Amino acid sequence: MIYLDHAATTPIPAAVAEEMMTALTQFANPSAQYPMGQEAKKQVEERRAVIAEVNRLIDEKKYDGVVDRLLPHAEQGYAPAQARLGRCYYNGYGVTKDRNKGREWFRKAAEQNDPCGLNGMGICYAHGIGSEINYEKAVEYYRKAAEKGGILAIGNLADY
Repeated sequence: MIYLDHAATTPIPAAVAEEMMTALTQFANPSAQYPMGQEAKKQVEERRAVIAEVNRLIDEKKYDGVVDRLLPHAEQGYAPAQARLGRCYYNGYGVTKDRNKGREWFRKAAEQNDPCGLNGMGICYAHGIGSEINYEKAVEYYRKAAEKGGILAIGNLADY
């Protein structure tokens, strides 16, 4: 975690500054008619299509290639892709099961208040993945996910 303080005297590492500049120059309103806005709209639609396809493939138990489809979007910080990637690692969908790695992807999505990521963190706390079992934390994450419209979290809350 990087702590940015307006009074900090520590210089920003070059790699961080470069990443920030990339993000700052690519910001656009997807509803706008200008070219950058249309490009942003295209990216949003592409990412939504990837998530819809991945959800369909997982429902159909066709896991080949799912992780490869999600990874570039997850690495770029797209929370729904991070949450689905967490689910893939947690359950071993198209990849060797690694619940701790799944937890890490859930955490990244949860930090952005993604309901699937929040629910995934609740599951991890309920089962002691990456930490001791902590039902209070599990319920806290389930509640946050449910407040964001997470259907699975509502069901998980019913268990407590």
